Amino acid sequence: GLTDLYGHDTAWQSGKVTNDTFSQAITDLGKGTFYHFRAQARNSAETANGADKTFLTKSLLPVSFSATVISVSRIDLSWAKGTGANRTMLRRKTGDYPVDYNDGTQVYFDTGTSKSDTELSPGTTYYYRAWSEITFGGLTQWSDNYAQDSKTTFGPPTCQTNNAVSVEETTATLNGEVINDEGETCQYQFQWGLTDSYGNSTGWTGSVTTGQSFSENISSLSGATTYHFRAELKNSGGTGSGEDKTFLTKPAAPTWKTPNYLARTASSITWQWNSVSGATGYKMDIGEVYTDLGDVTSHQEPSLTPNTQYTRHLKSYNASGDSLASAGATAYTLANIPSNLSLTADSTSQITASWSANSNPSGTEYYAENTTANTNSGWTINSSWSSSGLSCGTSYTFKVKARNGDREETSFSDTFTITTQACPVTGGGGLPPVVYNP
Repeated sequence: GLTDLYGHDTAWQSGKVTNDTFSQAITDLGKGTFYHFRAQARNSAETANGADKTFLTKSLLPVSFSATVISVSRIDLSWAKGTGANRTMLRRKTGDYPVDYNDGTQVYFDTGTSKSDTELSPGTTYYYRAWSEITFGGLTQWSDNYAQDSKTTFGPPTCQTNNAVSVEETTATLNGEVINDEGETCQYQFQWGLTDSYGNSTGWTGSVTTGQSFSENISSLSGATTYHFRAELKNSGGTGSGEDKTFLTKPAAPTWKTPNYLARTASSITWQWNSVSGATGYKMDIGEVYTDLGDVTSHQEPSLTPNTQYTRHLKSYNASGDSLASAGATAYTLANIPSNLSLTADSTSQITASWSANSNPSGTEYYAENTTANTNSGWTINSSWSSSGLSCGTSYTFKVKARNGDREETSFSDTFTITTQACPVTGGGGLPPVVYNP
């Protein structure tokens, strides 16, 4: 029974004599319960009692035992105490389960029903077993069976390297994403460089968790250059790296040669510029639209207006796109040689030269010369010039040329000759004007 007053008896057995032993199994005992018992013998004379002794029944194993990973260094354990148990012993090992309640590392031994196991190693599998224990009256019993569970702590966080965006000649934006933070917030950085050995990093920063994206801007890059980069995360579980990716910076903006034209006519300009390292082609803003010229360093632009100023910009490009626009290059087409030179002998001392613009725009300057008299009009925007102070009845030769806004002159026109009116005859009337208009 539960005390030394007992209260329960087994059935009497017969046939025992001096020095015989005897035993009797009893059932339906309480789990983890302290009991008193004594032996009895009887014959026809009397009943004899043995000394009072005690025993402690075993409790049942813990139930609903489970391990839950909380972080890279923590696993939470919970259970319900086994029936009849006073305390619960938790022990753990790596590699395999503890073989008994003395094996491995003690995690817990008390009367509660939960325990946080901390200061664990990241990415490590831990094997737990739980036993029930009861101590009473100087006796201790352990449950025959145990509960068990195993869990692996979170390892280093994992991330994904996403494509670089906003890639220009000297700058780019690097992108990444947290795939699994392994239960703990992370810092991030990017490694980058000319090879997959990198050599540069953006530095650890930020606080991100699973599913969040992150980015960093980098600068001081070289144009038309391939760079490697990867995203990285770290927390107390360690450092995780994304896959290697690359991006190609855009080429530098082109620069113009000096002069910026290779050749000019009255209807065309052949522009020229310096080659850009890493560029695969060039574009020019012709007619307010950038036209792809291909991989060349000069371009003849036709169908232009004489003596007209044109301004052009260039962009180089590669697989990543167009560079910034170059500085503007400005040049004039040449003027046309004036046409239809005609001469009029206005009097005995004056000849007027007239000419056509020959498609030159208004404002074009012309220069007419009387080569015989060694006189000229000077540069003028007029389309005629009167040469005076000449001798009567004398032949004079004329020619004319033009120049553009850059003051580059055309060749002279063909020469034409005319004679001033004849000298007056004494006592006679004058002669009518003479016109030479070939």
